[in-house]
Amino acid sequence: MRFSSALVRPRAGLFLRPGRVRPSRSAVAWLCAVAAAALAAGCTRPEPPPEPVRAVKLLTVGEGDLQAQREFAGEVRARVESRLSFRVAGKLVQRHVELGQAVKPGQLLAQLGVRHEMLLPNAAGDAPEDAEGLEAVQAGEAPAAYVQRVTALKLDAAVARHKRRGLPLAPILCSDTTVALGERIYGKPEDAQDAARMLAELSGREHQVLTAVALQAGDRRLAALSVSRVRFAAMTEAQIAAYVASGEPMGKAGAYGIQGPVAQYVQNINGSYTGIMGLPLFETAQLLRAVGVLRD
Repeated sequence: MRFSSALVRPRAGLFLRPGRVRPSRSAVAWLCAVAAAALAAGCTRPEPPPEPVRAVKLLTVGEGDLQAQREFAGEVRARVESRLSFRVAGKLVQRHVELGQAVKPGQLLAQLGVRHEMLLPNAAGDAPEDAEGLEAVQAGEAPAAYVQRVTALKLDAAVARHKRRGLPLAPILCSDTTVALGERIYGKPEDAQDAARMLAELSGREHQVLTAVALQAGDRRLAALSVSRVRFAAMTEAQIAAYVASGEPMGKAGAYGIQGPVAQYVQNINGSYTGIMGLPLFETAQLLRAVGVLRD
């Protein structure tokens, strides 16, 4: 028995009824579409339920009294440390600071067994002196000759100052330091720009630090010279500018003090550390022993 299907649209719904009418192509396509949709609907996963709304705790940040306290034991140490020792055997007779105290730049930390007083120029009531004028460099003067000549002139001025002030008879000690790159002498910088120039020229190179010491004891005059070599690591413009801004280069030969922050750029030292600072203890002790001031 042969059947054909025809679309019949009743009042309610859609159904198929056997008959002799052949279905049209549009009707067959429509039925396929409905079947495919029904099949897809049966294979599709149900959508997951929406996530529940989670509660969020809000805190308002503000100032308040901190009741909890914490205490921790620790030790504060400098990033750059220099271990120093005296090249001259002696007795430590006085210490001006105690452990944990703050130390100011230029403050005297320790004193060997030699009592002394400063004999500075231009004191109140004394005749004026041009101390800086003594440091003028002569044309063609070698660094060693220069520093020894200036030290002798400063000692002459100190002896005259001592006599003029009517002070008790005592040995008089003077020293002077200069920095040299080759035969070029680096004195004290005139301003910040001059200090930056000096440091830039010394950066990444080895230079000499020469310190002359002269002692007058009665009619006797003794002298000694300390020569050290210092090599700086390469310094950037920013590092030089920061050091110059600290003010430390001013008033120092070569625009630096070895005992200050510039020590972090000192790559190598060959010679006397105290001589680089401005008073070589080894040479000074030899002069003091020669006149009986320092005894072993």
